[in-house]
Amino acid sequence: MSFKGFINTNRLRFFFITILSILSGTSGILAGYIQMYWLTYIKENNWTEVAITTGLMALCWFFAQSVIYFVQYLNNIQEE
Repeated sequence: MSFKGFINTNRLRFFFITILSILSGTSGILAGYIQMYWLTYIKENNWTEVAITTGLMALCWFFAQSVIYFVQYLNNIQEE
């Protein structure tokens, strides 16, 4: 099946996976942005802020990775 045919037959699925991919990328970028603050807080010895930003970074990276694995799972279902 051609790419154009895939989009025509699976339009909703294509947009759903695209949106999930955008969310995953945004979450990864956000985790990197939070890391800048994390490094600043470590330098200033603000350990409460370090704990909060560590939790936020972990949450963002976990979300990004879980969305990537979910999209791969959806693609494997489509291929079978």
